[in-house]
Amino acid sequence: MKIVTRDQVVASFLGVAIGDALGAPVETMTRARIKEVLGEEGVITYLPEVLHKMAWARGLPRGATTDDWALTKAVAEAIIREPENMSLATCVETHLSAFRTSPFGFGKTTVESMERWSSGAMELAPVFSYTEATERKSSGNGTIMKLIPAVILGIARGDAFGIPLLHMSSRVTHRDTRSIVLAFTVYMYATQGELGRRADELVSFLAEVSLDYLEKMIELPEKDKALFAKEIAQSLQTISFDIEQLPSRFTAMETAPFVISVCQSATSFKEGVLMAVNAGGDTDTNASIVGGILGLRFGTAAIPKEWIDGCLSAPHAIDLANKFCDALNIS
Repeated sequence: MKIVTRDQVVASFLGVAIGDALGAPVETMTRARIKEVLGEEGVITYLPEVLHKMAWARGLPRGATTDDWALTKAVAEAIIREPENMSLATCVETHLSAFRTSPFGFGKTTVESMERWSSGAMELAPVFSYTEATERKSSGNGTIMKLIPAVILGIARGDAFGIPLLHMSSRVTHRDTRSIVLAFTVYMYATQGELGRRADELVSFLAEVSLDYLEKMIELPEKDKALFAKEIAQSLQTISFDIEQLPSRFTAMETAPFVISVCQSATSFKEGVLMAVNAGGDTDTNASIVGGILGLRFGTAAIPKEWIDGCLSAPHAIDLANKFCDALNIS
């Protein structure tokens, strides 16, 4: 089993917040548009104003975070409260708190789920059938954006703790099998598969464990599982070290291979996060996931000081990381 240190946890939580804050002002913009507006280097630090026109981002302060950090914080807080065996009630409670107190950027699928829990729901809704998921276009990446606490839990205490926690936190907000399974894919990459593999070996490993997870953890007819399995396998086949050719949009089908590819290619924390931001698309989510994974890999010394100083959520991220470490006895 890997060993995780307090410094890595702090760096990982900071990485999520920093990636979110760097990416939020250019979310939805294309790679070409970012370069057109900001020059060839693109984003290199926090921008003084939001450049896209999404209504929720009006008035977003420089260095502010959005739903990516808010939902990561929700999962971390649930683990801190119940580090041995987190309950569904606690997971729902911390998600609802994040939803009610963090107004920026929550996706449609997460909003629908939070409204359902707010109305008094007491148990998880069933996953969508393949037909329902296809009609609803529901494969959002919200499951992946909040997985870092589960990754750390899995490294610190083993998959017997990390995987059930990941599954629960995914199911609290999402009912699409693709979203749920591909969060597990990125979890497995971050905990077991990240370095020392060729692209084809990595794809083979991740496809094998992901389809096994689908078979064991998702309750659906075999026909539906087979259709989802085909799409998930196709998504993972797009893992590539040619980042400029990868889509970086808003679904789990695109986010999972994108963040894995960036993390495999990056030689430093800064390089990877800027690579994710300047690819365009879902810039804050992609950069926050990359920041979380690379924070674990490189530690706090690799994070530019000006990025820590300029991120409005950095003090809270550091405090939360230390409380998380105390709860899990990470030194």
